Amino acid sequence: MKLLEYNHTYILDPQNPAELARLMVQDRMITEGMHGLLPERDRGEKLRSILDVGCGSGGWALEVAYAYPHRSVVGIDISPVMIDYNRTQAEVQHLDNMKFLVMDALQPLKFEIGTFDLVNVRAATAFVPRAQWPAFLQNCLQVLRKGGILRVTEGEAVGLTNSPTCEKINAWAAQMLYARGYGFSHDGSHIGTLPMLGLLLQEVGCVHISSMPHILDFSSGTPLHESQHQNYMIWPLMLKNSLLTTLPITEEEFDQTYQQMLSEIQMSQFRGLWSLLTVWGVKGE
Repeated sequence: MKLLEYNHTYILDPQNPAELARLMVQDRMITEGMHGLLPERDRGEKLRSILDVGCGSGGWALEVAYAYPHRSVVGIDISPVMIDYNRTQAEVQHLDNMKFLVMDALQPLKFEIGTFDLVNVRAATAFVPRAQWPAFLQNCLQVLRKGGILRVTEGEAVGLTNSPTCEKINAWAAQMLYARGYGFSHDGSHIGTLPMLGLLLQEVGCVHISSMPHILDFSSGTPLHESQHQNYMIWPLMLKNSLLTTLPITEEEFDQTYQQMLSEIQMSQFRGLWSLLTVWGVKGE
């Protein structure tokens, strides 16, 4: 199958091996920074069946299947490349309770109503346009049992730093996402999904909505610094064409900013924080 022979709304190229590598790093970093797979839950109680929507490189789903061998875990993603990789990893790790399927999360999910106890979503802003969030969340709710949990984790840009060039590239990314219909900012000055999560869950009918904030410190000298450095090495290059075609940026300006950003991230004085929020709600009547 050639790259991008199918329609998708993922802001990056879901078939690109570089994106698979980036997501592998980001997956581990987010789970570590959030201090666990399900830090808000008590050992995954009563979760017999779990669905990971937009599973990407499969890191979270694979770790959940390993940690809870008596739970059934399913991961879905639109990218055949990622699903093939994930299936291989599940086989290598002998995870008989794990299954990966190619599926478009913006279409009705191909499961029976009430199949899962928990539906997990991370970083959906990268593939769910703002106008499609209600339908997307309804698709997730449809496959939850009554009393099941819909859990969504999103981040604001890739961090808040003391690096001028990091901030410039983050601002470009937010402006591009806004221009292309992603996120909930009113002017493109930020992504803006975090404050909307609770309301989005409420509007699709979730009850007992709760949240847990996470601050990931990726400053120089911290355990997460190198992972975020690798993340910054990849994602701006993958967005380069979208940035150049959407915003008044020249290729020379992008290249100079990108190289200076990599240099600033490596400085001993570099400081960076990444804000994430997990919001979950219960499926009502």
